[in-house]
Amino acid sequence: MQLLNYVLATGLCFTASTYGQTINLQDYGAIPNDNIDDTQAINQALTDLGVLAESFKNQGIFDSRATLYFPSGVYDYNYIDAQSGQPQPLPVPNNSTLRLEADTKLKFKHYSYMLLEKNSMHIRIIGGIFDASDAESSGAAANGGGFLFEHGHNIEIDGVTVQHTGGIGIEFNNVVNSVVKNAKLNNNAYYGGQDKLGKNNQWLNSQFNFNGLDNHFKGRGLTIWGGNSLVAGNEFIGNSEYGIRIYASCVSQDNCELSRNANILIKDNYIARNWLQDIYLYAQDDLLSDVFITNNVVDFHYNMGQLDDPIKVHSDPANHPKVPVTIAGRKITFTGNKITNIGNDPEYRAIHVVNAHQAIIKDNEITQFQRGISFGMNTTLGSTVNGDHLIEGNRFNGVRTLIHRNDIGAVTNATFRNNTVISLEGSSLYAGIEFSISNGFLLDNNTFDGFYKGIIVNAGTDAVISRNKTVNSLLTGFQAYGNTPNVLLHNNSFN
Repeated sequence: MQLLNYVLATGLCFTASTYGQTINLQDYGAIPNDNIDDTQAINQALTDLGVLAESFKNQGIFDSRATLYFPSGVYDYNYIDAQSGQPQPLPVPNNSTLRLEADTKLKFKHYSYMLLEKNSMHIRIIGGIFDASDAESSGAAANGGGFLFEHGHNIEIDGVTVQHTGGIGIEFNNVVNSVVKNAKLNNNAYYGGQDKLGKNNQWLNSQFNFNGLDNHFKGRGLTIWGGNSLVAGNEFIGNSEYGIRIYASCVSQDNCELSRNANILIKDNYIARNWLQDIYLYAQDDLLSDVFITNNVVDFHYNMGQLDDPIKVHSDPANHPKVPVTIAGRKITFTGNKITNIGNDPEYRAIHVVNAHQAIIKDNEITQFQRGISFGMNTTLGSTVNGDHLIEGNRFNGVRTLIHRNDIGAVTNATFRNNTVISLEGSSLYAGIEFSISNGFLLDNNTFDGFYKGIIVNAGTDAVISRNKTVNSLLTGFQAYGNTPNVLLHNNSFN
């Protein structure tokens, strides 16, 4: 009764729906598809939406049941502040919902943010196409982007398309307990999405494709710079820098703890043809930990000149090896993934591990690469640790070598167990694995099939080599060069 009296007093017109109480945009004079500016009607409807949302709030109802409905069609929006002369974003109130039909398009005539909300809470945006392809100024030099939420919580974006913006499609900055799902965040000047300093957010079943203006190296599908995040069921294709980038670094000393990034699950995504790398973990010191990357499919195609490979886990953005996946940080688990080089040139490594500690690389299938795994160090990022790794149960289908001897010295205390390594066709002069100066390796129960030499150890090797099998070796299953007193051989079968 309190809400009814309030509505009668203010003259608001709404209908009941499954979304709560709904305002229809066309009741404010907005006519779709007429190529006439609808800004005034949209802003008045949003003002009344705020009044309705406030009425629920006054009753102690803190959710998004106050709804503004956009019927099918194309609407034009060009909100310019009268005093500053600057374009303004949609003024969406807290505790409200924007509901658009799937074919409803909101065309923006400027390159400011489409939506910018600070201290935002309980906002839902359901459906529709938010498009800036006809904006007056274009390009990465223009300010703004798609949706930016700062210092908010309980934001839900569902079934929305955000495209052709001058920046990032959807960006969370210090936002918690929020979700983006079933979205299409494609063809934006910088990133499809970014989650910065957030917690407990989810990015689900969405597209992050072809972001990056004019193919410059600024296009990322999704950057995660926060903790307790879930990235699942998405598609990352053709971005001009990275598909997924997980980031943990101190911009300044006083925000190091805010930058700590932990408990991230990346699963069931399709990641392909991103220009630099498909998955890239960037970590300073020990700020990144407990990342789980599982059941993803990576189709790598290195066809863009001096660009990098599909997966990289490491801490140095200035030194990109040719690799699809880079792993860095502590306790990174990479399991059940499928990485395939779908191009014609196998001159790349599949997984690069840099400045990492206690990585688990397990039960993956890796096909058509020069090196299965490589290791590296970069002391400029604080950490000098790269070791205590477990590489277990993987199948390498067609590699020139599992690990090159130049990479061995960059890692200590690594266990290689129960892996199957099959030689790449035509790689007649390569070894399955070659040890040079190394410390604390366990090579246990692996199979090396079809290599020129199965296993090579050089002077300075410190390793236990047990229960391994080399088959179909073109020259020899095992060879030692120089003095190798710290190599223990036990129960191997070399042929």
